[in-house]
Amino acid sequence: MPRFSFRVFVWIFGISNGIVWFGIAFAVAHLLGSSLGGPDGLSRHQALWALCLTPLATSILSVQGAVVNLRAQYLEGRFTLPRLDAGAERRKLTSPWVPAGQAGIALWLLGLPILFGAGWWKLPPAVPARVLGVTLGSFAAFGVLAATLSVGIREFHTFAARLGPQGTKPRGAGPYLGWQLAMPWGVVNCVINAALGWVGYHRFFAESPPHVPFGVFRTDLVIMSIALSVLIPMAAMPEAQCDAAVGTVQISATLPTMPTSRRRLLLVLAIGLAVWTAVTLMPILVQRDALNAWTAVTVKALWGGALAAACAGLWAGWTLAQSRNSGPTDRTAGTGQQSTPRTVMNAPDPNQLNADR
Repeated sequence: MPRFSFRVFVWIFGISNGIVWFGIAFAVAHLLGSSLGGPDGLSRHQALWALCLTPLATSILSVQGAVVNLRAQYLEGRFTLPRLDAGAERRKLTSPWVPAGQAGIALWLLGLPILFGAGWWKLPPAVPARVLGVTLGSFAAFGVLAATLSVGIREFHTFAARLGPQGTKPRGAGPYLGWQLAMPWGVVNCVINAALGWVGYHRFFAESPPHVPFGVFRTDLVIMSIALSVLIPMAAMPEAQCDAAVGTVQISATLPTMPTSRRRLLLVLAIGLAVWTAVTLMPILVQRDALNAWTAVTVKALWGGALAAACAGLWAGWTLAQSRNSGPTDRTAGTGQQSTPRTVMNAPDPNQLNADR
C-alpha cells in the first residue's frame, strides 16, 4: 500500500469516515421510521426529537473512532509523520473517550440550534424516513470530517510526541483493560442498546400488557450478540495497539496469545449459539409465550453492555499480547540517543520519520 503525506491522508480518512457515518445515520433514521412512524413516516414531533438527540450519539462515537483509527493507520505505515505542533509534547495523552466526549458534545451543541431551527420551520407534518436520513447523515458526515481535521489532527500530534521511551510508569494491563477499554464500551453499548430496544419494541408497548414474543426477542438478541462480537473488537484492537505503541500500558507475560482467525470466528458463532439456546429455553422456564416489554429492553441493554465490555477487554488483551515482543514505537532510533529501536507491527522506519520531520 502506498504511503501518503499526512495532509493528503487526513482528507482521505475524513471523507471516507464521513461516507461511513452518513450510511450509519441514514440506517438509524430508517429504523426510527419503520419502528415509530406511520405509513407516511414519522410525525413532525418525533422527527424533531430524532434530529435533536441522535446526533449526540453519532458525534461522540465518530470522534472517538477518528482519534483511534488515525493513530492506528500511522502505525500501519499509511502516511508519513508530519511536523508536530509546538504544544504536542506539553499536552497530556488521555483516553480517546476524553476528546471524543468533549468534541462530540461541543459539535452537538453547535449543530443543535441549526437542526432544531431547520426542523421547526421546514419539516412537514409527516416526515419520510429518507428526508430524516439525509439530514442526520449529512450532519454526521460533515461533523466527523470537521472533527478529523481539528481534534483528530491535534490528538494525533499528542500521540506522536509520546512515541518512544518517556520515563513514565506504564499502567497495569488489568486496570487498563478493565477501566479504559471494557468499562467505556460497556456503558456506551448499554445505553445504545436500551435506546434500540425501546425503538425496536415500541409497537409492542401499545398492547396491554406490553409484551414481546420470545421469537422476536431471540432473533433480536442473537443478531445483536453476533454484531457486537464482530464490531467491538474492530474498535478496541486499534486502541490497544496504539497504547502499546506509546508504552502507556504494561504488557504482562500472563496475557493469553491471540488465537487463530478460525478460533475467533468459532468463538463469535458460539456466542450466537449460546444466546439462541438460552432464549429458546426461556419460555419453558417461565411458562409463557412472551416477555414483558420493559424486561426485554432491560435484558437487551444489560446483555449488550456486558458483552461489549467482555469483547473489548478480551480482544484488546490479545492485541497487547501480540505486541509483547515489540515494545513501544521509538521515534529517536538512529539519532544517537539512548533508545530501544523497536517498532509495533508495521510502524514506519523511525530513521525515515526523523528525516521527514
